[in-house]
Amino acid sequence: MEFSYELVGPGWAQAQIRDGDQVARLTASYLSDALHDLLSGVQRMLAGSPLEEFSWSEEPGEYNWRLKTEGHRTLVTIASTADIRREEQWNDEGWDIDLVDEDGPDVIEFQTEADAVDLATAIAMAARKLIARDGEAGYLHRWIEHPFPTSTLAAIENILSQRARA
Repeated sequence: MEFSYELVGPGWAQAQIRDGDQVARLTASYLSDALHDLLSGVQRMLAGSPLEEFSWSEEPGEYNWRLKTEGHRTLVTIASTADIRREEQWNDEGWDIDLVDEDGPDVIEFQTEADAVDLATAIAMAARKLIARDGEAGYLHRWIEHPFPTSTLAAIENILSQRARA
């Protein structure tokens, strides 16, 4: 399981989640606290919650995340709402997504079953990399509306550390 998350402009983030050949590239706007919502869902998942659901706001639409955990396995499903249609464009700096307003059903962008600890570790590592690069002040300056979820990341890392020692 691989996950990356970075701030790409004032109030904009992009993420990539990959499991083998499956990959989803997502964006989020400051209209939601995307990283906090993701880390909070992962923290509750690790604490034993069988189902976590949260959304990343877009302009327009949103990406709806669902983490359904049974035992040590988590089914990760990410769906885009009907008002998001993506046109991916690759350039020298990576990828860019243009959103087009269209009608239609929600679309599953990514679905995989993963080890819960592997999923949490990949997400925590991406968040740690982001804060190491930007710092809390830099993150807030770039994300605009919401501070970095420091305590939530620390709680995840603590749970992962305890599990590694067990």
